[in-house]
Amino acid sequence: NGGLLHAPVSLGLLASFQITIFRALFYTIAQTIGAIVGGMILKGATPGSFHANLGVTKVANGYTLVQGVGIELILTFCLVFVIVATTDGNRTDFGSISLKIGLTVAMLHFSCITLTGSSMNPARSLGSAVASGDYDTHWVYWVGPILGGCIATLLYKFLFMPHRGAISNEEATHKLLAEGDMIAIPRDYFTGSSEASSNGKKQETFKL
Repeated sequence: NGGLLHAPVSLGLLASFQITIFRALFYTIAQTIGAIVGGMILKGATPGSFHANLGVTKVANGYTLVQGVGIELILTFCLVFVIVATTDGNRTDFGSISLKIGLTVAMLHFSCITLTGSSMNPARSLGSAVASGDYDTHWVYWVGPILGGCIATLLYKFLFMPHRGAISNEEATHKLLAEGDMIAIPRDYFTGSSEASSNGKKQETFKL
């Protein structure tokens, strides 16, 4: 299932038409239920004196709620952009995807955890809010991350995604085997070459 633990990622993929509305809905429901169950487990495992604030995310004193939305939007934008870029099968980059995403999460937490809690995930904030019974300013952690996730996914898809419009290896193989459809694919799509024709001629293609 792609390990989609993050609601803004799921909704961003929906906004960019990479998953269906039904899959996005089921992912979001599963993420929300999982977060609530996790929050209740935490509540059951801690003394009652801690139940008023079981990791509840709040905007720090001195910052307005609009600023809180903006901070969460920017944080989630950065995280989701890294996620969709590093997991894009069309890219030819090397390296650990998990390490890139993990270091991004760490950096974003270090930068703003004292300002908004660096939630970047509505489900994460909801789990703590339900367990603590504290929903004050909770809407901030839905509006900011969802907007940030959708903007990041759409921006990557329409501006930064390599080989936009080119069919993937998997899709081409499926069409060839299941439908007998011969698909012409740019050679550079497979080789990862960034060389372009200097005379403006069309890119050489070959048939699968």
